[in-house]
Amino acid sequence: MFPLLAVAVSVVAAAAAQPLFADLDDLDYADLGPSLGSSLGFGFSPDFGARRPAVPIVEQSFQMMQDGANKWSFEAADGTGRWEEAAPAWTGAGVRGGYGYVGDHGPVAMSYVADKYGFQPTGNAVHPDIVAAVALQVAKAKAEPEGMWDENGFPVFGFSDY
Repeated sequence: MFPLLAVAVSVVAAAAAQPLFADLDDLDYADLGPSLGSSLGFGFSPDFGARRPAVPIVEQSFQMMQDGANKWSFEAADGTGRWEEAAPAWTGAGVRGGYGYVGDHGPVAMSYVADKYGFQPTGNAVHPDIVAAVALQVAKAKAEPEGMWDENGFPVFGFSDY
């Protein structure tokens, strides 16, 4: 019993002596970007992880309605922005949103709808094959009879309209 207690106390003491989280200011991501990006096909810029000056937020808003709907947005001085509108869950209307920024190859804009027909992205950053696949997904979902899926996207037990 005593040796087990001594080991347990040693492990707890060693764990307590180590910081729980690394200090993020001490981490160096500069060497990670290009190699990771190249191996994954992302093509991170060479200065990935480099410190940059803070970009001020020039406009932001948030509204929460009594029925649970909400909308929010922000825009930064460099043109980066993000927005989203969400209807109350009980309506089934889903969420609409989008974002934009200026990338290495020019402006990037993406918007989306996420509703009972699935996630539907559009914009110049969305590959045409994804747009085509989403169109098929939405067409198939619209062709399915109402009540086939529950609010979480699972088949309803005993549903037999087919």
